[in-house]
Amino acid sequence: MDKRANAVFQNLAATLQNQPDSLTKAINIRNVGGALRVLGDLEKAKSNFEESLRIGQKLQSQEIIASAYLALGNVVRADANVKTAQGNIAAAREKKVAAINFYQKAEVDKTPIQIQIKAKINRLRLLIEIEKWQEAELLYPQIQNLIPKLSLGRAGIYAQVNFAQSLMKLNEEKPVNLQTIAQILAVARQQAEQIQDVRSQSFVLGNLGHIYELTKQWNIAQDLTQKALNLSQSIQAQDITYRWQWQIGRILCQGENECYQQGDIKGAIPTERLAIATYTEAFNTLQSIRGDLVASSADVQYSFKESVEPVYRRLVNLLLQSPEPSQDNLKQARQVLETLQVAKLQNFLQQACQDSKLQLDEVIDTKDKTAAVIYSIILNDRLEVILREPNNPNLYHYPATKLSKQEIENTLTNLYKSLQDPGAYEEVQTAGQKVYNWLIKPIEEKLEKSKINTLIFVLDGSLRRIPMAALYDGEKYLMEKYAVSLALGLQVRDPMPLQRKEMKILAASLIDPPKSVPGFASLPGVAQEVREIQKTGVSVSWIAEQEFTNQNFNKKLNTAKFDIVHLATHGFFGADRENTFVVTADGKLKIAEFDRLFRTQRKSANEGIELLILSACQTATGNDQEVMGIAGTTVQAGASSAIASLWDLDDQSSVPFIKEFYQHLGEPNISRAEALRLAQQALLKDPNYDHPRFWAPYVLVGSWL
Repeated sequence: MDKRANAVFQNLAATLQNQPDSLTKAINIRNVGGALRVLGDLEKAKSNFEESLRIGQKLQSQEIIASAYLALGNVVRADANVKTAQGNIAAAREKKVAAINFYQKAEVDKTPIQIQIKAKINRLRLLIEIEKWQEAELLYPQIQNLIPKLSLGRAGIYAQVNFAQSLMKLNEEKPVNLQTIAQILAVARQQAEQIQDVRSQSFVLGNLGHIYELTKQWNIAQDLTQKALNLSQSIQAQDITYRWQWQIGRILCQGENECYQQGDIKGAIPTERLAIATYTEAFNTLQSIRGDLVASSADVQYSFKESVEPVYRRLVNLLLQSPEPSQDNLKQARQVLETLQVAKLQNFLQQACQDSKLQLDEVIDTKDKTAAVIYSIILNDRLEVILREPNNPNLYHYPATKLSKQEIENTLTNLYKSLQDPGAYEEVQTAGQKVYNWLIKPIEEKLEKSKINTLIFVLDGSLRRIPMAALYDGEKYLMEKYAVSLALGLQVRDPMPLQRKEMKILAASLIDPPKSVPGFASLPGVAQEVREIQKTGVSVSWIAEQEFTNQNFNKKLNTAKFDIVHLATHGFFGADRENTFVVTADGKLKIAEFDRLFRTQRKSANEGIELLILSACQTATGNDQEVMGIAGTTVQAGASSAIASLWDLDDQSSVPFIKEFYQHLGEPNISRAEALRLAQQALLKDPNYDHPRFWAPYVLVGSWL
């Protein structure tokens, strides 16, 4: 969200509130709400629309009333998209039903026809999304009869295209005459040409190309899409250019099938290369606008998953589908994987991240030659893994694990559940060995030969839910053999090893969360946790209990330079930044505030805290999106790395863990990843805490040095 623009519109809304009620005021308040919706402030947008509705009802203006209902439907639909992105399907459905009700209220007979049509088109899309097929089948002929009454202009053309898109979606379940859809788009095309709107022409032609793609009329589909692409490129409309490049890539492969299936491998290579080139163009276009895609709206996460992420995944799929990909293909695939991770993080934070000044390659080639990086990606029909060893420019490509995405997900879900069940030793080891065989077994000899001590994982999807330390080789857990860290393909800054003698720590603890933040239990062990840190002899500034307020933390943080910030309090890593926070004595400290609070700790690019420890925080449901919260918190704090837990823990087990960790941290030749490993090993040796539930969830994200 653009905070400055948001503040401007909120101030404008406040000014409007002081004016007497009038039609002009109602329109202006609604327009401000529309701007706030685009900026992602859905709650305040909704309030503006409700105020506009109140004025419309008071003044008995059906146009103002209907426009407000239409706007309310749109903002609630945007909220539904956010819930979808978070994986909360039930809540998303509720929001969609609520939006449908608003649209229906905008469709009454006295409503101006333009508003009626827009409301009906939007309602049709939602009926299809919630699979109300019968209602959708009854509604679309009504819209079809009203379409000719749309005003000539871009808004009317886009409405026709949106209607056609909904009919395409409906056709997947209930037969719709594709000729009817093509005719709607043909009229829209004529109108776009009539008003000489190049963007609208491109938009219509691209969607018309998609119709022919669906009917597998590949030549016509490619011709129309190429025309759409030429038009969008002529006006530098990158936001739709990448869509047509992506569409041409699909058409070249005749859908989402492997390009090799068009003939024998030799005969298919030219098509494969052309498809890779086209997908690469789409990827490059996305890179050029990735900053614009971030923070453009609150439902950007939904759009990202549906309309952006598939481009990255399909390109990697094409690059790696040969049994023996070339080094060029491997290097490009790795670049795409890293870029996808960064794009996901930017999408989570809704702001751009600084590109790394020090690439992982440079770190393992010059700073830690005992570390190797393992990249993974889960595709529809297989798991692909790439290894980068220190001082070896050639990447190693594992033989693909030929399993469906669902089979992979099932194994990972079983492992995740077993890891949290203290009685499930056998289940953990069985599922853990499966994943070990996917990621580690093919390179055991390579790792041993290269004398690797630390494994850096760049993980994809549900693999991020799994603590790699708990993988099992049949005899030992992975952390018994290697130190482990997670990376996202970027470093916040050049990582520096910690020195015990100079180490300064800011610790904050909270036993009882405030009543304003319900749902969290007491943490009686957190005070002992901080006392154990003090016993190691390092310099500790401690804020405890009611002193741990947002204001006091801010003041303390900015009075001195700290190497480590240790937060022994409840926290939550939600599916988006609004639901990612730590609990303080006076409420929540949200991730969005971390950037401001830690700003003075990083006056230059190479300053800032080295390590952020979130010892009692938890993810929500193990959704892989929620794990982004750990990485996002690290970036917002400007930290080199962070340690957090993948699930909720008994705070009594965290005391011995923290004690062991700080005893080793900063010792000569002991990296933060190695200190983590030694602390985990200590818990493994303790009969009270030997199950992975207690020692495995602690993960290190970022620098491992």
